[in-house]
Amino acid sequence: MVVCRTLGIINWSRVVGEMTADRFRRYTPRGAGAACGSLPKGYVLVSRWIGAAEVKLWWENGGTHVPPAVGRTSGRVSVFRFGGSMPAGVASDQNIRLDFAFPESHLVRGGSGFLIMQPAANIPIYNVSIQLPSELEIEAVLRNRGV
Repeated sequence: MVVCRTLGIINWSRVVGEMTADRFRRYTPRGAGAACGSLPKGYVLVSRWIGAAEVKLWWENGGTHVPPAVGRTSGRVSVFRFGGSMPAGVASDQNIRLDFAFPESHLVRGGSGFLIMQPAANIPIYNVSIQLPSELEIEAVLRNRGV
């Protein structure tokens, strides 16, 4: 299953954000080519609503696995079905949508979505993209707000 469209020619010397129809800019930690493509068998797309401080954790590991520091206090990482609207109960400062593919067999049903039990750093993830609201710039988020 192919889940995104390509962005065309990319200037690798800087980060490129594509404006989506819902006023978000789409960024990909490893470039557009790594965020598009077929998923391995058994993988499904999920979304997670995060704050600016968490973006840096995903960006630094290149979007290759769930960062160990995410969910470290509870041991759980909350995710939701891909493409859905922001679920009730998400904090108002968590307005950045992170989309990625994760093995369905490792998702645990929890509340209105699913849980990923940590540690999950040895489980590869695919098609990672970060959807920033149009008023936020990725450079500022990575420079000033990361943990």
